[in-house]
Amino acid sequence: MAMSSVLDAHSPSADIDLSILIPTFHREKTVVEAVRSVLADSTLRIEVIVADDSPEGSAADAMAAIVDPRVRYLVRDQPTGGFPARVRNDLVKLSRGRYLYFLDDDDTVSLATLTRIVSHMKAANVRVGVGKVCPFGPEGSQVVEEEREHYRRARLRFLMRPSKFEVATRLMFEPSLVCCSACVIRRDAFEAIGGFHTHLPLYEDVDMYIRAIRGYGYVYVDQDFLHRRTGETSLIQNERDLRRSVESYQLMYQSYRKQYSGLEWLLLRLWAIVLRKRPVEA
Repeated sequence: MAMSSVLDAHSPSADIDLSILIPTFHREKTVVEAVRSVLADSTLRIEVIVADDSPEGSAADAMAAIVDPRVRYLVRDQPTGGFPARVRNDLVKLSRGRYLYFLDDDDTVSLATLTRIVSHMKAANVRVGVGKVCPFGPEGSQVVEEEREHYRRARLRFLMRPSKFEVATRLMFEPSLVCCSACVIRRDAFEAIGGFHTHLPLYEDVDMYIRAIRGYGYVYVDQDFLHRRTGETSLIQNERDLRRSVESYQLMYQSYRKQYSGLEWLLLRLWAIVLRKRPVEA
């Protein structure tokens, strides 16, 4: 494994319910906030693994302030140069939880809601759980307001209890209802679908959850879950990255057609046209 530990941490229990996996790159302050947000008391047995993708292990000093046997901090021997999907796949290989949760290094999460999501997944016998996203950032920021409206509408979609095929359709052909840190996935489902596809330039999380939800179902828990930091215009919005976006979705479609058939993809594409006409607050 292309990672080495730089902190002396106790080995987690061999019987882990949930692995919380956090790639980080030059976000020394916010990654500590992310880790601390998941260290509350819980009925779940958790482990937290932070993988630093910076060449110098920039978060080492900040992470040293967290003394908790559930937490491990690792530095990649060979940084990816900006491919978090690769880091996440490697983190899964180091983890031991039955459930996997991928937390971005500038967000925070409610461990209480995370615990409820896992409980609902068990009760419903599905392998993906989704929670409510709460964007935050500078007051008055247009980007923050747009994100809040987007996830408000996403919540209303989920409250309509769409089928797994409808969710997969919306994820493929509409602005995504979820982001990577809004979901929990069971390990066996993650491994069965092959994890994150690392050949996609962008949106590898959307692609992964399309395949996971379509294949194994989902449950939505309508409680504040992910506190998603935003407020700055994304680089994805510039012309160069728009081309990468188009390329990513084309690769996503190609993969879906190969796995599930071109006919199914076409039927979902036609269904997406019908779904766009459905009022969001119906």
